[in-house]
Amino acid sequence: MRTYLSVLMLSLVLIFGSIVSAKAEQESKKITTTVFSQFDLASPEDAKDYTQYQLSSYWLYDNQFGVFLEVTAQPERDCNNLLALVSAKINKDALTHFTVGFSTNNLDSDYLFAGAWQFRTMGKWNSFVELRHYFGVDNTSDDFSDVFAEVTYAVSDKISVGVATIYDHWWESNSDWFLIGPIVYYKLMDNAKFFVRASNDWYKTSGDTTQTQKLRLGILWTF
Repeated sequence: MRTYLSVLMLSLVLIFGSIVSAKAEQESKKITTTVFSQFDLASPEDAKDYTQYQLSSYWLYDNQFGVFLEVTAQPERDCNNLLALVSAKINKDALTHFTVGFSTNNLDSDYLFAGAWQFRTMGKWNSFVELRHYFGVDNTSDDFSDVFAEVTYAVSDKISVGVATIYDHWWESNSDWFLIGPIVYYKLMDNAKFFVRASNDWYKTSGDTTQTQKLRLGILWTF
């Protein structure tokens, strides 16, 4: 019960922040708010299936400075995670931001991180790439690097298809995690999209490799 209450409280904070941002946007069109809601069903080959719920919100001011908050819950594993970052634009052409932030969960895994992300549009093609390096700030968290990339192509006014991939490397344990899978976006309205991603991921540590199949359903709003 405490797990669900924690997730509910953090989710309410994100929703409240989005409402405040929307009101501020009415006064200043320089603020853009994007809200993501995602649900994952995961089926590991060596463990029981589990679900993951994620709610995120990103506030961007004049394409220059941003604040991002994300809450994640895995009820079957009794794990809740909170991530927050700030971003600042570092170039004039492509939308490239430098990011710094922190991540913490109820399993005593705490990190500070720094990185950058870039979004580009080239005709019907869109690409998003993000790099982060996490520094463990407790005695149990292993430093790791994270790379995320997604490329999509607009096949029509409403549908875009593409591929997403993630690679993580933990430096002390020399472990690796890799995910790849197709993704499809469907435009529900001008400021809302529904998406589906099916993926496989592989986790390798100490010579052993385990595989997990995942299905992600999500929706995002921009206003």
